[in-house]
Amino acid sequence: MEVYRTQDAAFEQLPDFPWEPAYADVADPDGGTLRMAYVDAGPADGPVALLLSRQNVPTLDRSAGLGAARELERGGYVLWDSGEPAATPALILISTGAEVPSTLDAARKLAGEGTSVRVVSMPCIELFEAQSQAYRDSVLPPQVSARLAVEPGATMSWWKWVGSKGDVLGLDRFGASAPGTKVLEELGFSTENIAARARALL
Repeated sequence: MEVYRTQDAAFEQLPDFPWEPAYADVADPDGGTLRMAYVDAGPADGPVALLLSRQNVPTLDRSAGLGAARELERGGYVLWDSGEPAATPALILISTGAEVPSTLDAARKLAGEGTSVRVVSMPCIELFEAQSQAYRDSVLPPQVSARLAVEPGATMSWWKWVGSKGDVLGLDRFGASAPGTKVLEELGFSTENIAARARALL
């Protein structure tokens, strides 16, 4: 496997890159998700871009009822359910990369208000799309129309997965120059705003 490194590419430009699949989930950079992405990239049939963040991303405690990092190989997987895993949630939050922790925090906030919530980590849309219909439906039950996708990038690739009654919290323009946490908050990617956007779908 050949490895190339680029730096400071704007995340908003990623849809213009001619690579697939593109792994974007870096929520567990200390040996979990990122390591699995690197291992999976080795035998891939085509080019793979491992998209890393310079944000101070917290490590997810996978022992606390979260989906295993190895599920990355399916492209998208259930990271967390507020209720029983077999139960159908009222709301699904889909996220990728560095926004997974804040999306998970928003889901827990909504669950505390009594909403049945599922969080789906979607590190690679192309790999998820390649899974069986049965698997995709198990992750994103067709009867659940209240869906919010969260990614500070172009929204166009997410509408297929949230549907006409869902919403996408994205960024269809270039970002801004300021400390990362301030920019994300100003652009609406705070835990509070994610929860508010999701709440509006119910």
